[in-house]
Amino acid sequence: MGVSLFRRKPQPSESTPAPANAPPPPADGKERLTANAWANKLQVNEVAAERAAMRAGRWHNLFTEEEFMALLAKHDV
Repeated sequence: MGVSLFRRKPQPSESTPAPANAPPPPADGKERLTANAWANKLQVNEVAAERAAMRAGRWHNLFTEEEFMALLAKHDV
């Protein structure tokens, strides 16, 4: 292995507990992600997703996939 100019990322150990402030899983079992995470997962323009979430005033909220798609359709970005 060669010499790198960048510091290696620390590898998470499997014995590390989950953070205390982690949100509990949703009761309905639907996946909820931020607008950016949905944009990356669905391969949608990330900038458009961010703008739609900002215009809706829900920048840091978690959305289901249906809510995210409705958000994109509702806000003209």
